[in-house]
Amino acid sequence: MSRVALGIEPGAERELRSSKIPDSAPGQWDDGQALRECALLTYPESHVRILREIFPALGTIYGEEGIRELSYCGSYTKGQLRAVMQDLKYTARFLAMTARESADAESDSDWQLGELADRLAVHVENLANLIENRIVPKRKRKTVAGGA
Repeated sequence: MSRVALGIEPGAERELRSSKIPDSAPGQWDDGQALRECALLTYPESHVRILREIFPALGTIYGEEGIRELSYCGSYTKGQLRAVMQDLKYTARFLAMTARESADAESDSDWQLGELADRLAVHVENLANLIENRIVPKRKRKTVAGGA
């Protein structure tokens, strides 16, 4: 629904569903997290092309012997789901940041896309929390969630 249809003026304060999700930044990568397209947005296209070529090449160079153990709490599947959880948390924060930045958008279409980003941020964070509640021991949750 458009901002006009809702009777909301450009620049008007509004409560975002995702307001409690912190911003995301490329510097927050850790623990072997994946290379993300949303982080690559901040680099010149020439560098992005190089980075996209380098990372798959590293897998070829190191082969099977260079791959680190993906297990978490003794389980390879938990390790994979933990990686997904971290990426989902990063994505939720990036969507929330997008929603906040579009709140003052001049364009109605950008404002509507910000509304979509706001709704998606909450849903994506809920997915990440669902995974976390299943795989991360309670004593470790604060550390993993804070670092992801």
